[in-house]
Amino acid sequence: MKKLAGLALSTMLALSAFSIVPEAYAKELNKEKEDTISVVKDYMDKHVPELIHDLEKLKSKKIENSEEIEKVIEEHYKKFPAPQEMNDSSLSVEDVFPEKSKALKLYNAKNKNKFSVGNFMEKHNSPAGYGQFIDFNKKDGELVVYVGDAGEVIIQSLSTIEEPSLNAKEVKASATAKKTERKESRYEFYNGWGLKALEVWAKGQFEYDGKKVKAVYNDGDWKKYVGGTILTVDERALGKVRNFSEEKEEYCEVYTRLRAEGIIGWKYFGITLNTEIFEVYVGSTVKGSTYGGINEL
Repeated sequence: MKKLAGLALSTMLALSAFSIVPEAYAKELNKEKEDTISVVKDYMDKHVPELIHDLEKLKSKKIENSEEIEKVIEEHYKKFPAPQEMNDSSLSVEDVFPEKSKALKLYNAKNKNKFSVGNFMEKHNSPAGYGQFIDFNKKDGELVVYVGDAGEVIIQSLSTIEEPSLNAKEVKASATAKKTERKESRYEFYNGWGLKALEVWAKGQFEYDGKKVKAVYNDGDWKKYVGGTILTVDERALGKVRNFSEEKEEYCEVYTRLRAEGIIGWKYFGITLNTEIFEVYVGSTVKGSTYGGINEL
């Protein structure tokens, strides 16, 4: 009987000791996760406002081109390198930013589950309280930078590009025709680690007479960068031309169209290209007014 009692006691002690180990291990794991969440959140909360501040310093002068913006981004991430904790696969957006995650879900519900580039960049319509648009004074066009709360950056520019020298015959023909300058619409995407992920552009020059408009030069392309978070890119059109009417007005556009999949922000916090088809375009009216933008299809 004593033997049985001793066996029962030893068994209970063994089971008790066994149950303590997983409990202690679980507490240790929870502590590690809490520390990781704290590191990532502190980094985002500190470096994103600093990035916006660094970029806004450029607003006081005229920008030559987007390379000046790129330089600021590169210098910023040298000062604020992304911590290794951002690579933790167990973290979710809800862990780090529960309130902003909720706001994004509400936005997605109202916008067909697409917090995506074409959904808001065209109209500067991001979710309330998420991200910031910065307009710059560009010498030969327009330059807008969007910085999201995940540290993602989109550079939108419309620029005049240099034309090749014309021969005497071309100069004479050019003098009699009304032509726009050569224009380039370009979008550059940076992810939450400060790495350039994707670049897309369309170039065009247009001839117009007040009633009609046509493209006399068209080009376009894209580039995906190593280390970025764009998984796949499928090109659908490069520098294609289209003419169309809208509200009795005639337009001509040059566009580059892609189907892309990946993340611009961090994990699923930020802008998602979920097998999305979008296009970057540059165009002109019949009166020679040029414009550019991005459109989700």
